[in-house]
Amino acid sequence: MRGGWDRLADFARAHGKFRLFDLTFALDRPYTLWAGVLGGAFVALATHGTDQLMVQRYLSARSRREASWALALSGPVVCAQFALFLLIGVGLACFYDAFPPETAFAGGDQVFARFIVDHLPAGMTGLVVAAVLAAAMSTLSGSLNSSAAAAVNDFYVHWRKSPASPRHLVWVSRLLTLAFGLVQIGVGIAGRWIASSVVESVMAIALFTTGAILGVFFLGVLTPRVSQRGALWGLVGGLSAMTLLVVAIPAITGRAILAWPWYALAGSLLTFAIGAAASGSPAFKR
Repeated sequence: MRGGWDRLADFARAHGKFRLFDLTFALDRPYTLWAGVLGGAFVALATHGTDQLMVQRYLSARSRREASWALALSGPVVCAQFALFLLIGVGLACFYDAFPPETAFAGGDQVFARFIVDHLPAGMTGLVVAAVLAAAMSTLSGSLNSSAAAAVNDFYVHWRKSPASPRHLVWVSRLLTLAFGLVQIGVGIAGRWIASSVVESVMAIALFTTGAILGVFFLGVLTPRVSQRGALWGLVGGLSAMTLLVVAIPAITGRAILAWPWYALAGSLLTFAIGAAASGSPAFKR
């Protein structure tokens, strides 16, 4: 597109695309400074501290030092990655402002895909599609493996009345991997009917559950004693409270009261409070 960076920068400034900080403190707005700093801190704790998918990656490191370096360096890398994503989004908005599509986009998730198909040269199109598939495969393989491993070790092994052989557990893991894969395919197909963007929907679903898991982690680390019963009540109570805040109240009032970056913070604190109360333990270790 003619004009290059200067035209892109002019478009971005004219449409407020380079605005970095929104100081509004509103729990129902996802892209404010406070949602990023406060809510984002708990998002990082949940995704990088308690998620089985990430823990498996830490355990694959050769030493604790290497795992620590991987965790520390992931922050700057992710920041640069999302800055690039946002810049690509601005570029696409500028392009389609100058060259409107013949058929209007049904949703924002279609913009990049249409640009790849309609405007990239043949070789570049194949390269980008291959890169997208490779990224998807690497992420999905880890999530499928962690889901199957957690299901086998945390549930199946304990439900069996007799010990299972390693060969048997491998086959059960393969079957569960297939089952979880089919579930993910179903979720992917259902994604076409999601009203909001796929990224926001995926983050909302993930943080809805990982917030409760983070709360159980807090119970184990920050309390002098927590019973299994208390942790279970905390998990169930936290998920129930989040269901009320995220699903029930917006359905009744027609307005969300909590944006998705706050889910991990709210879910973890609710789970921790309910679990600590059910265990009858002090709030923190002395």
